[in-house]
Amino acid sequence: KLYWELLLNYSQNDKVFTICKGSAGSGKSYSAQMYIITTCLQERHTWLCFRAYAANVADSIEDVFVEILDDFGIDYVWNKSRHMITFPNKSKIMMKGFDNVEKIKSISGVSNIFIEEATQLEEVALDPQSVIDQLLFRMRGKAAIGKGRGKILMALNPVDESNFIKKMYYDIDRDDVNYSNTTYRDNKFLGDHAEYLKK
Repeated sequence: KLYWELLLNYSQNDKVFTICKGSAGSGKSYSAQMYIITTCLQERHTWLCFRAYAANVADSIEDVFVEILDDFGIDYVWNKSRHMITFPNKSKIMMKGFDNVEKIKSISGVSNIFIEEATQLEEVALDPQSVIDQLLFRMRGKAAIGKGRGKILMALNPVDESNFIKKMYYDIDRDDVNYSNTTYRDNKFLGDHAEYLKK
């Protein structure tokens, strides 16, 4: 469900932010990463993908990307030391931790940004929204111009009342955000795990 929503927004929507909120087992992250791969295969993109902590990149978003690519038999080159995946059409997926903000700010040529577990950003940045704003500003180059470019995609669990995401994206009326909500019921691949999540 979410994957198809993201593809529809990619082709028809000009909103800057897409927030994918879902509970455990909803498939939000997997769907978001399948979408990212699809855009890279359709045309040349450079995606910058974050988690709050660099230490969590390899065993979360990076492993999921590799799993999807291998499952579908897609050609790619994986540079483990640089946490980067490249495709034959020169599309790239770069994965970083948000706990080195100054290094992140120096990255250029990015077409889109994905933030996994976006609510955790306030653990590593005093003002996470200002960092997101700066990243958005730095994305305003040639690579970010055109259909499906210059976007920030966020995946997160249900939001705590005090979190900056709630304050900046839910408590304020905004016309630049797509909202998508999923639960484990939307994930048809859970099998027996669905019974556990009902409890």
